[in-house]
Amino acid sequence: MKSSVPVLLTILLVGFISPAHPQGNTADTNFLGTYEELQPAQKKLVDEWYAEYNRVAGDHLSSTDYNHLPVSTRTTFEAVTHALLTTNLTDNSGMGIGKALDLVQAIETVSGKVPKARGDLQFRVYVLLTPAALDTLKQCNEFYRDHDNTVFHRGYRVNYRQGGGEPSIQVSISKDSRHADIDVDYRSSKFPMALFNGHLTAANSDVRAGNNTQRHIRRWIGLSDWWRDLFGLPSAQESVSATQEGEIPAKPRKGTAKLDVAVQDFLSAWLTEKKPERAAAYLSSRSFPCLEEYGPQAGTGKLRQIWRLLYFHVSPARTE
Repeated sequence: MKSSVPVLLTILLVGFISPAHPQGNTADTNFLGTYEELQPAQKKLVDEWYAEYNRVAGDHLSSTDYNHLPVSTRTTFEAVTHALLTTNLTDNSGMGIGKALDLVQAIETVSGKVPKARGDLQFRVYVLLTPAALDTLKQCNEFYRDHDNTVFHRGYRVNYRQGGGEPSIQVSISKDSRHADIDVDYRSSKFPMALFNGHLTAANSDVRAGNNTQRHIRRWIGLSDWWRDLFGLPSAQESVSATQEGEIPAKPRKGTAKLDVAVQDFLSAWLTEKKPERAAAYLSSRSFPCLEEYGPQAGTGKLRQIWRLLYFHVSPARTE
């Protein structure tokens, strides 16, 4: 199967993150999350991904080499494609028009954990869309056109999100309407919650982080959390009442201390520790409607500049 990606670009891509170049030591992790356990539609994408790599690189790898990819690559692929596979699309009359996975013609690359990379460059799948994918997104009831990507997801400006709240699938599309960056947002992207709930961190799209697995399964039933025993993470039956990474604590750490101590702790959590969710515990939910005025919809003047300053400062993906 031929992709529209130029051969030279494809070679560069497969040289960076490809089926043939697993990252890290995975010798003790290939007994779980295997190719054999994938659903037929997922296997088809993997088969074509490896076939394309073999065509470009002149190699003869088997699809079962998927079993040796880094754990974060496999969990990312499985979480994103599972969400797409279990999302049915309907038109305005309520008639079914296929599954969200039908929008994908081919896998270009899968980006799992990438140390020191921005959050919007990790835990996502880069795909070649079908020629009709954009029209389908415009027509279906399940996705809506959101604000353009102007800071993150560079090169993929056109932004579609799945409705119904979080977790949700985000499809960021290139100008030619054929290439997309697809990830699952497990935390709200709405202002001001996005500043504090972990949305701006890479963990927002990592199905293994915090209670993201439970969030995923509640919306898209049937995902196998095969990596849990491997990492010693709590099972779905165990209590998740304790505050997870990226979640706002019920009470601020220094909430009973003197004002100057509480203010210092608020600033330290936000600016020094880079733990904005801990700082958010000091904010009353009643202040959110006021803060909304300073969101990305505030225009192009000073309010917009304030939003961008906050956005870059909180996010580990900010540029220097």
